[in-house]
Amino acid sequence: MIIKAVKKIKCAECGKEHRQRIDHANRSELNFCTKKCANIYNAKVNKGRPRGPRGKNKRVIEDLELVESGKIKGKVCKKCGEFKTFDQYHKSPTERFGYRSMCKICRNSENRKHDRRYNLNSKYKMTIDDYDKILEKQIFSCAICGGKEPKSNYGRFLIDHDHKNGKIRGLLCQPCNTGLGQFEDNIQKLNNAINYLNKGEIDCPLEK
Repeated sequence: MIIKAVKKIKCAECGKEHRQRIDHANRSELNFCTKKCANIYNAKVNKGRPRGPRGKNKRVIEDLELVESGKIKGKVCKKCGEFKTFDQYHKSPTERFGYRSMCKICRNSENRKHDRRYNLNSKYKMTIDDYDKILEKQIFSCAICGGKEPKSNYGRFLIDHDHKNGKIRGLLCQPCNTGLGQFEDNIQKLNNAINYLNKGEIDCPLEK
């Protein structure tokens, strides 16, 4: 801020004689001896005067008027870069045109991604990158059956962990993960099931 005294003038509010300043930061106070006098004077002048919307609020109102008039029917999603009509966006009074910057599909995807990141960290202390590394090591297949399809409601392989120590064992498809759960991770029960399958049919006549 540059202040420089040039001549003596009377304050526009209190009438006190003072040296006029050249103030490049706030030129509205040049005719007042103090900032307090400037505030009092401006309050008197603006009293009862209706104040219209300014800055961002004015732009928001103008945008809403354009939407209501039908001149603008949509906008570009900042995530996918596609132009979509407003019915594909969630409403937001604080954002441009009264709608969110991301379309519903992209926003839902971001929310799911955030939830997944939170769940991985809270349950298994791992990140999405850790999950991807395990999946790549398993050649993008189930660690038991080798299937390429996860067959789960989430569309991805499920994390299998040891319920005793919490350590992660691998990624499984839904059927294999459910199977281990039904056998309660009991190796003896699984061996019994294998022996049962290897034994084949038994000679047992049906009752008539």
